[in-house]
Amino acid sequence: MDFLFKEVFADVPSCYYLDSIWKDVANSKDNITKDAMYYTLNLVRILAYIEEKLVLSKKEGGEWAIKHLPVEYHRLIKDALCEYSKNETIIYDKVVSKRFAKYAITKIQKSLTR
Repeated sequence: MDFLFKEVFADVPSCYYLDSIWKDVANSKDNITKDAMYYTLNLVRILAYIEEKLVLSKKEGGEWAIKHLPVEYHRLIKDALCEYSKNETIIYDKVVSKRFAKYAITKIQKSLTR
């Protein structure tokens, strides 16, 4: 199946892929407190792509982030993973969520301007 997929579909240039996933979270600074799980896990997926060219699921992105991002965001990421995988209601720290969105957006924007 993998062979057939590669025969039918061309590789997507990195700039187009990044532009597509960026548009999905560009407003995360304003919206992360409304849907912390969604924005947190999508932001970490983009960071994994920027830093290591990894295309990851939300779960894989969260797991990657715990190994690679500052410890101050680990609780937020673990909470997002818990909500995502167990469908549990989580009360997020809004201050940390906003700080994380700012951190991630800054890193993403720097990579977009290179």
